[in-house]
Amino acid sequence: MSEGAARSAQPEASDARARFASGLSHAVLDAEKHHGRSFDRGELAKRLRISRASLYAYLNGTTLPSSQTLDRLLTLLGTAGPETGQLATLRDDAEIAQRLRRPRPATGAVAPDGGVAVASAYAGETSSLAVPAHPRPVPRQLPGTIRDFVGRAAETAALDALALPPAGVAPARVLTITGTAGVGKTTLAVHWAHRIADRFPDGQLYANLNGFGAGAPRDPAAALHAVLLALGVGPNAIPEDLESRAALLRTLLTGRRVLVVLDNARSAEQARPLLPGSAGCLAVVTSRIRLEGLVVRDGASLLTLEELPHDAAVALLARRLGMLPSQHRPELDELARQCAHLPLTLSVAGARAAARSPDVLGKLVADLRHQRSRLDVLGSDDADLDLRTVLRWSYEPLSAPAARLFRLLGLHPGPDIDRGACAALLGEPDTADQALRGLVAAHLVTEHRPGRYTSHDLLRGFAQELAARLDAAQSTAAVARLLEYYLDAAQRANGALQPWVTYLAPAVTGAEPEAWPASVLPVPLSGATPTGGPSNAPTSYDTAIAWFENELPVLLALLETAAGHGFESHVWRLAWTLMLFLRRTGRRAERAGTQQLALDAAERAGHRHARAASRRKRADALAGLGRTGDAESLLALALTEFEALSDRDGARHVHLSYARLYEATGRHNDALEHARQALTLSAGDTANPLAVADCQTQISVQLCHLARHDEALSHGRRALDLYSRIGHQDGQANILRYLGRAEGNLGRHDTAIGHYERSRQLDHQLGDRFWEAQVMDHLADEYLACGDGEAAERWRNAALVLLESLAHPGTEAIRAKAHRARADGTAGCP
Repeated sequence: MSEGAARSAQPEASDARARFASGLSHAVLDAEKHHGRSFDRGELAKRLRISRASLYAYLNGTTLPSSQTLDRLLTLLGTAGPETGQLATLRDDAEIAQRLRRPRPATGAVAPDGGVAVASAYAGETSSLAVPAHPRPVPRQLPGTIRDFVGRAAETAALDALALPPAGVAPARVLTITGTAGVGKTTLAVHWAHRIADRFPDGQLYANLNGFGAGAPRDPAAALHAVLLALGVGPNAIPEDLESRAALLRTLLTGRRVLVVLDNARSAEQARPLLPGSAGCLAVVTSRIRLEGLVVRDGASLLTLEELPHDAAVALLARRLGMLPSQHRPELDELARQCAHLPLTLSVAGARAAARSPDVLGKLVADLRHQRSRLDVLGSDDADLDLRTVLRWSYEPLSAPAARLFRLLGLHPGPDIDRGACAALLGEPDTADQALRGLVAAHLVTEHRPGRYTSHDLLRGFAQELAARLDAAQSTAAVARLLEYYLDAAQRANGALQPWVTYLAPAVTGAEPEAWPASVLPVPLSGATPTGGPSNAPTSYDTAIAWFENELPVLLALLETAAGHGFESHVWRLAWTLMLFLRRTGRRAERAGTQQLALDAAERAGHRHARAASRRKRADALAGLGRTGDAESLLALALTEFEALSDRDGARHVHLSYARLYEATGRHNDALEHARQALTLSAGDTANPLAVADCQTQISVQLCHLARHDEALSHGRRALDLYSRIGHQDGQANILRYLGRAEGNLGRHDTAIGHYERSRQLDHQLGDRFWEAQVMDHLADEYLACGDGEAAERWRNAALVLLESLAHPGTEAIRAKAHRARADGTAGCP
């Protein structure tokens, strides 16, 4: 540089430092306003590990901080977003202007590559500058877009809105596309980049950072070297250190419109040095993890990419196979689901099927039905296409707690899990949140509802493979913790559905579960918290119903898990705990199925009490399905076993089950005899008024059926009094139904309607939709008897709506009754 040029550059350098100092001072003032306090300059300097004099020199523009020192200072101040990039650009501009004003040891020396060389005497300073002397090249580095790009219209529109907003709205400078392995992040980024390339006439840069793949993540300094070469900087003019290379990149892109695609980033720290500082440029960064550092510090906008919608996944398969989506649609539908709607696996499966005849498509679908073998079927010799390898690249960088949790999630049956269950699996509640955050950030699990986490089937299969390699003692202990967590939570929720159970604490509460008489479970819990963290089970009725609704798929799957790991007592205890909820919500098939699993477990364990109780509970469930013969056989076996065990309470329960079964089949005298035997077994049991109330109820019910209404009312009122004393709403609702029936049969219809209305209100509060519908039907009968056909029709229609929602076989009988009423002209009469 000539002496005159150096002198003319001096004011420019001073102005640049002044602009930077002004911007930095404003950042400090803004931070003090935001925090509502002044920052002690001495404390700031101490935390930055610099002298107080150096800090003041930065603030008044005397000297420039290094980029690293500036980053640390802005972090301490809490400065984030675009302001950090603006300050970094001001600092770089000031440094470059300062370089340009210094006299050169060798005036006009030109580097072999055509750039203005920087004297070796200045190699140790903060940065070196090389400005190309020739016209700048226009890089066109985007990879080719794929032919079979489908779907992603919503995501493309979202990217357009962020990067190409309407006039008056500032466009995003950094976009991050994040999502799980194989979801198509690179494909979308490249496809969209090609669509908008003409908006960036100064070029498009592309760098694969290899954050997740074979080998180590790419060094950002090496990536910068390649980018600078593409921008025309000669190899001998590229600075050695990362910070200087990043500063040179920002300088070269200033005032230019360049699109930068940074693919497969491992971290924000890896991507940040390659971000342009110019407002006219745009960077698109893809990663398997949420790059929150770019969002917080660099103002990046985040787009999370989900799996393809089902129709788009089918369309992708059809394109790969060269057929229309309507052809072989059932096979394409199932294949899309088995591939978890991931573009990577869809492409692999499509290529594999395309290599065979169309008739073999069904064979591929059949091969993929077995979840444990899907990763083998979707394997490839190409590591970038082999699903197991691709998933391992996401798993290997995890922290130790996150990696351990992911392995243990392979033991959970799904379909989703809450935070408490994760803590139970780990056995380390304090690390559960950290581990979950790591898995969510890596997109190995998704928080699909607040507090509930899930993974697609292929990720779940990968986790199961890892879990299968665990030491047997480790996996057994983890499953035990998991079962205890769910059993504890389920029993607490079940207690909220029947708060009167605490009145009936058996004397054996402190005994081992296997020693409990099976007939008295569930029992009040001791309050101890299972290993793994506190239960999240609710304590109110409404929240207990909601908890069971949320957890039912998990609880049903856990029965198989418990059986598979030999935890037999957990099977029957959990199955029994589910009975009340399943009955009240009309899930008759699930109720019968769970009790069969309980009976199978009791048989395998040889636990006589549990076997007898499970036979009785299974019989009750089968009776609800109309399988009365099978139910009667099981009750006979249960009664024999309880009598052999001298278990009077168990035998009482069987007699009551007989009474309900025979009531349903019209054998009311037999039912009455069993109810009386049950009452005899309850004689003198003053500690258990519920036992007496249940027996009085059944006697009242059968007497009502036998038209002995006054006797029925006498027994029924005694039962109602006992139920009311212990707050047993189920029992009250039940006996009120029969008190209403007896009163109605005696012609006291107004009294009957009062009983039925109280019963319906209780059933509604309890969520017992079947019995609520039955009572509505009885109310219709009573209003019809009172001559109010309009009210009768309203109640009958309401009953039909409820029963139809339950798909109950009794629906047709009530519908026929309604039709008869209309035919007789009684429906709707005044």
